[in-house]
Amino acid sequence: MNLFAVFAFVTFAAAPVPKEPPKAPVESIEGEWKLVEFVKEGRPREKEAITTMTFKAGKLTIADGKRDETATYTLDPKATPFAIDLVPEKGGGRKETVKGIYKIEKDKLIICFSMDGADRPKEFKSEPGTKTGMFTLERVRK
Repeated sequence: MNLFAVFAFVTFAAAPVPKEPPKAPVESIEGEWKLVEFVKEGRPREKEAITTMTFKAGKLTIADGKRDETATYTLDPKATPFAIDLVPEKGGGRKETVKGIYKIEKDKLIICFSMDGADRPKEFKSEPGTKTGMFTLERVRK
């Protein structure tokens, strides 16, 4: 083996392997989640208005104990932070996309979203005047 081959082997063998940040699999958001906190424009809101959110196969069902509302959702787990788009299925033909970001930490799901057509949030916070809201949810174990 010549000296160059030995040098090349040692250099590449010893080079650190770049670590890619872990990406949440799309399936990990699926399931039933219980609302534990809701913040709208920096102010805590009544969480009793929404009891659970269920994500399954591109469809979100939001239950408030009286009726259910539905939306379609798409995820982009390659975005940083992960992106989520929600399209409410409501009457009148109007389907405004709600742009958001999400993260999953063990059994906790945090979704920060824009309101009134505002740009997608870049960080997980909701402050007065920002046209953002944020849900903190816990996975329901059955």
